[in-house]
Amino acid sequence: MRNARNWVLATVASGAFACDSTNVVVDPLTMDEATSLLRQLFELTEPAVEGRNVEDCPLGGEATVVYADGEWESGDTLWFSVRLVVTPDECAIGAGGDTLTTNGDPRVVIEGVGFTDFKRYAGLDLTVSGAVAWRRNDGGSDVCEMDMALEEEAVVDPDLGVLAGDVEGRLCGLEAAIPFSELVSESD
Repeated sequence: MRNARNWVLATVASGAFACDSTNVVVDPLTMDEATSLLRQLFELTEPAVEGRNVEDCPLGGEATVVYADGEWESGDTLWFSVRLVVTPDECAIGAGGDTLTTNGDPRVVIEGVGFTDFKRYAGLDLTVSGAVAWRRNDGGSDVCEMDMALEEEAVVDPDLGVLAGDVEGRLCGLEAAIPFSELVSESD
């Protein structure tokens, strides 16, 4: 009888440990949500000037954007570099019909080196790395890690005047290939 009672208590105890009700089941971000997240991080960098900037997020909160650039000439070619570090702080953005609140965990770094011949030819080598924590209104949360690069041979299309190429790699646990033109606003 004592062994049966111990067996029942052990079974009930193991069931209680297996049903930890504090864990929130997280639906991962869809490709549309992940793309929206990346696009809005890029948009936060657009008004930035050299140095430390604090930008308002579309639906509340803010993001710190640290911007550094440089340029040098070599013959008829101008080379330039850019480094943007984006650290969201309760930065709320729209993503796939939902709102995501993001925080730097640690942050996202966008780095690029490019060139132009002052005529019709230019190119860019760009990487996006790092991570942000995100939280949905329903309480689900996770971290979106980014390890992406602009595909090789990404150059400005002389007929269209825009950079032709995809930013490819891992985005929020998904394999992604996003046209660069979808991540940046067209300049006037």
